[in-house]
Amino acid sequence: MGPSVNGDYGSYRQSERNSLYKQYAEKLLECGYVFAAFALVRN
Repeated sequence: MGPSVNGDYGSYRQSERNSLYKQYAEKLLECGYVFAAFALVRN
């Protein structure tokens, strides 16, 4: 198993699906379901 195994729903590498992720992230942002956060996490 792994990214080199072909299947019905490829591509299985996340880096090859960036445009798809960006499309849905922008849609979520437009609908107000997500927002940009600029706070720093402190340990």
